[in-house]
Amino acid sequence: LEEIYEKLKAGGLSATAESKNVAKLAEADAQKIFSVLKEDAFKEDSWQNRPKEMEALLMLAKGHPRLQTAFVETLKARPVDKLGPWVVSGWKDAISDPGARDGYLTLFRGWMSQTANKPLQTAAKATAKIVGIN
Repeated sequence: LEEIYEKLKAGGLSATAESKNVAKLAEADAQKIFSVLKEDAFKEDSWQNRPKEMEALLMLAKGHPRLQTAFVETLKARPVDKLGPWVVSGWKDAISDPGARDGYLTLFRGWMSQTANKPLQTAAKATAKIVGIN
């Protein structure tokens, strides 16, 4: 598990190369790695720039749909003023669990309507037009 964790934490091509191994992980092992990566991501005070752990968290959630709600909750847990515009892209098609998808869409709509982070609001509105979220 530690080897998979290290490669996922590294991000980029190292993480991408692990996608098949991630899908083969037992649910409990995927949950353990997800939890540690989430803790790592939360060590960053601000997510104005995308934490490298987010790619790995998304990969785990895609490979293990039971983690998709936890992924959405991870995004939701960050204060709006700590998020960068990157947070609005790439998630919609990666979340297949109906409950997690509903949670994500609610969160996304909240980003569109909030006023504390104008760059995030602008990015959310622009992305909504492109992907058809209203």
